[in-house]
Amino acid sequence: MNAIQLLKRRLLSIPIELMIRDAAEANKDVIEDMNSQQLLKGTYTSGRDITPTYRNPIYAAAKQFMNARPKPGVPDIKLTGAYHESITATVTGGGISMEATDEKAQDLEDKYGNELIGLSEESRGELAHGYIKPHVLEQVYDYLSRWRQ
Repeated sequence: MNAIQLLKRRLLSIPIELMIRDAAEANKDVIEDMNSQQLLKGTYTSGRDITPTYRNPIYAAAKQFMNARPKPGVPDIKLTGAYHESITATVTGGGISMEATDEKAQDLEDKYGNELIGLSEESRGELAHGYIKPHVLEQVYDYLSRWRQ
């Protein structure tokens, strides 16, 4: 078998799905933090502002003073931080699933909808290009570096 055929066989044998899953697993904390940062900006996974807005203007002003990232009156789903800290990402064969395990999770979903947990398109792009891709490229390089003629 010639060198080109050997290289082709080696390239086709790269376990890319496993490498992607490994990269996601290595970055679970980043994924969880990205979701928390979205909430602190007052945005759903769709990128829209979280609604309903605060009804009490005094409370809204106090929240804006504590966290100026969301638009005035837009919730950041943070009071004690327990909900944000309970966000967990699980890497499976089919992708990444996320959930919040805080005792208030169901109440918050009932009030604000089911778009609190997950990554926005912008966050998914940042994850893919800033974290997953470099990790996978390093693994591919290591994999190919072990190959000798």
